[in-house]
Amino acid sequence: MTFRRTDTYLIPSCYAAKAVNRLSSAGIYIVAVQTAAGKARITAYYKDRNIIIAILNKLCYNYRVISRSGRRGKNPVAAYRGVIAGLMLAVAFTATMRFVLLDVKVNSSAVDGKEIVRVLAENGVREGSFVFALDKDRLEAAVQAIDGVAFADIERKGTSLIVTVMEELPDEDIYYLSSDTEIKAHADAVVSRQLIYSGTSLVADGQAVKEGQTLVGGYYEVGEERVTVPARAEIYGLVYYSGKFVFDKNLTELVYTGREKRTVSVEFLGLKSPLTASPYDKYTTHTSFSRSGWLLPLKVTATVYREMAVKTTDAVLSRQAAADRALNEVRESLAPGALVKREWFTVDTVDNSYVVEAFIEAEQRIG
Repeated sequence: MTFRRTDTYLIPSCYAAKAVNRLSSAGIYIVAVQTAAGKARITAYYKDRNIIIAILNKLCYNYRVISRSGRRGKNPVAAYRGVIAGLMLAVAFTATMRFVLLDVKVNSSAVDGKEIVRVLAENGVREGSFVFALDKDRLEAAVQAIDGVAFADIERKGTSLIVTVMEELPDEDIYYLSSDTEIKAHADAVVSRQLIYSGTSLVADGQAVKEGQTLVGGYYEVGEERVTVPARAEIYGLVYYSGKFVFDKNLTELVYTGREKRTVSVEFLGLKSPLTASPYDKYTTHTSFSRSGWLLPLKVTATVYREMAVKTTDAVLSRQAAADRALNEVRESLAPGALVKREWFTVDTVDNSYVVEAFIEAEQRIG
């Protein structure tokens, strides 16, 4: 936008035509001419002021300058006050928007990132919120209180919050020696080996024992006397796991039907529209995320539900494959630290299905 200063000259209206003609002949651009009540107002650009005054003085007109407008050389701020106000508003908006938190990024391989985001939100820090001062120590303490988090570091970079956590190390396989008055069996088993540190063994290797049966007594027999001591030992035994499963011979697979439903959820300043649920019983989900620029902190989540149908294939499940599936199911039930010693199975065919019984013999600590 360009601002140009103009001057308005007041002269008797009877001289208006002659004055305008003389000024135009001198190359002066006349912006406007108004006449009323015997007076004429001639408006021209300020840059031609010296020439206009010289011509009017030469014509001996009784004139005077009654108004000036546009840009003034001594006070340019007044002419551009609208532009300056707009720039100030833009600067203020930009300065404010840098405090808006547009993104929370969690660096973690094991701890659930959604749980970390939830804890941050409970402490007033969430995507789309204004965060003027980050209480780093308080937020890190809140994240470290989450089960499984050993260490947390929170850093702000521009409009993003970077959360890095270190997970707690898994418990090591350390066997704590019992100091009770007796040691009982944790499971039905056949005793395979014993390490007695204190106390008296009440079972023999190869002996079958029941869960809850006493394995080591907290005492020593010295002659005819019984001396009480802590029962401290490691007792291992063979434990048997089994399961019965039915598998259809005909293999099936999920195939795309060609039908799909698209839904969009928009999140703005912590407010989020609900995501429509899938209209299909069996489906796959494809989700994408997008964000607007920093001026408008919008987060758009687009989800496509694709309908899937069960289709029987020409392939047929083999007896061995059925047995492997059954054994895998049984392996899932093994106690931590159990060492597999032997596996076997039986397979029967009933109609179009396999009935599989799977067995596993494993050695594990039982007391």
